Amino acid sequence: MQWGKELQLVMCIEEMSELTKAIVKELRGKRDIDNIKEEIVDVEIMMDQLKLIYIDEADFKKMKAKKIKRLDLIIRRD
Repeated sequence: MQWGKELQLVMCIEEMSELTKAIVKELRGKRDIDNIKEEIVDVEIMMDQLKLIYIDEADFKKMKAKKIKRLDLIIRRD
């Protein structure tokens, strides 16, 4: 179970937490852009793994396009 679903979910939570922590440090004036970049990459890798676990690529693209379209309509209203 070294690379099983449950472990990957725990790792995803850990990586998102590390990114959150890096962003909070930035907001507190402890600038470390390299750390933020590294954590963004780690979270993106974990997001790719979550997509493999939960959603196929076609559904993902369709759902993302729908949400982007909705966001575009909201932005254009302002």
